[in-house]
Amino acid sequence: MRRLGECYEFGTGVEKNGVEAYKWYKKAAEAGDSGGMWRLGICYQLGTGVEKNDVEAYEWYKKAAEAGDSIGMRRLGVCYNWGTGVKKNDVEAYKWYKKAAEAGDSRGMRCLGGCYQFGTGVEKNEAEAYKWYKKAAEAGDSGGMRCLGGCYQFGTGVEKNEAEAFKWYKKATEQKDLDSQWLLGYCYEHGIGTTINLSLAKSFLKLAAKQGHKKAQEELERLENDVTNKRIK
Repeated sequence: MRRLGECYEFGTGVEKNGVEAYKWYKKAAEAGDSGGMWRLGICYQLGTGVEKNDVEAYEWYKKAAEAGDSIGMRRLGVCYNWGTGVKKNDVEAYKWYKKAAEAGDSRGMRCLGGCYQFGTGVEKNEAEAYKWYKKAAEAGDSGGMRCLGGCYQFGTGVEKNEAEAFKWYKKATEQKDLDSQWLLGYCYEHGIGTTINLSLAKSFLKLAAKQGHKKAQEELERLENDVTNKRIK
């Protein structure tokens, strides 16, 4: 039932149809499928095939999490983190991110790293932040790769190493992580962990800018102005 819902949601072998996707996710969820539960939660959160309802989204994420689904656990953590369908509660957010991370969810690992880095629901601990970002990155999460790159760039929980920062930004960019595209462009522009290459800098900044990344747009404009001014001189 859930797989059929996915076909309708993503247009696999059939025309995309949000209403049909919702219908089959609901059947799967009500039949006890934890993946169907959190996918149904997404339908309610985004208004896919049904009227948007954050409280319903929260309830289905909670059911999925309590059924032992790692993605459900992480999504429940996000609800508590941002106050989506439930009162904001950083301690609960940390708790569910930790459960998701320990259950093997790579994005949960990254979210847990963020809790330790910024002291969200737990005492700030940069070494633990680095540890979980590294786990997320090694598990293939592009956001985890970017966050790990940031740890190396600024010496967060690990010795500063700009070459490692550049390496992880590059890996994340290869997985089309938007923030990493502009960070990689910035690295090429300023020689962070690599040789200055303004052509590559512009290439990656443009890539992110075209997707609406504000910082990339600003950096690209500044870079192009600098190049123009130098050429005039």
